[in-house]
Amino acid sequence: MLQRSFYGVVVLAMLGALAGCITPSAPPSPATVDSVEISPQPARPGDTITVRIEASHDVAVRNGKAVALATPQGSGVGVENCSSSLEHPGEDLTHATITIACALPALVSNGTWTLSYRLNYLAPTTDNPFPIQAPPPPPHTVTFEVVGGSDDVSPPTLVSYHTSPEVVTRGTPFTVTARVRDDSAIFLGAWNAPNSEYLTFSSSHYSNTCSQGTLTLVSATEADVVYICDGSWIGPVGPVTEQVSGIVSVRDALYNTAQLLLTLDVQSAA
Repeated sequence: MLQRSFYGVVVLAMLGALAGCITPSAPPSPATVDSVEISPQPARPGDTITVRIEASHDVAVRNGKAVALATPQGSGVGVENCSSSLEHPGEDLTHATITIACALPALVSNGTWTLSYRLNYLAPTTDNPFPIQAPPPPPHTVTFEVVGGSDDVSPPTLVSYHTSPEVVTRGTPFTVTARVRDDSAIFLGAWNAPNSEYLTFSSSHYSNTCSQGTLTLVSATEADVVYICDGSWIGPVGPVTEQVSGIVSVRDALYNTAQLLLTLDVQSAA
């Protein structure tokens, strides 16, 4: 009886070990891009760039969508102005023609742009028009040339900055104003940066996050970026004067982005 129990325990242990060694199934292979046509080539400011993709997959090709559009400098500009459509040859779902169309702004950078797109074999639904398989397939990329635009690759520059009150004291609210300059329109934050209304000043000992960032034009080429800071510094208590730094992100209409360094001296409360 003891021998049977012993063998039973051994068998169960071996089965458990085998179960732990089961190799998980490999993720489905991505769709294959058979050919790509881009028009117009080269593109000009305000054009709609059209990418026609012939793709195939052993299960099905059901979706095709632009996921990123980048300038020659590598800055993302978003795909809000891109649309996509998909057609199958009859009832054959393993082959498809995907057409992606992206409208370019009236002011764009000259050079080589990059469009990234993703293909998918999952069927869309009303609630989820572009379902993503897990893990998601790697994106494909195509490039196209833009001419007749701008050769400006310089981001906005910092003209000056100041605080109000002039002396920053721990525990006292203050504002920070940074004047920036660029030859084209200026915007607060990098593209798709949801936290651009915040600015954190910090050092090895202290930090304070300012909020309600706003940008106001003061001339055709300059703007003021203003943040409100509550003065509630996080850090040790004591009569210490500390230098803190923060980064303000701004970009121009060509998506050239600047990371501007601001440095403040923070005084202890009297």
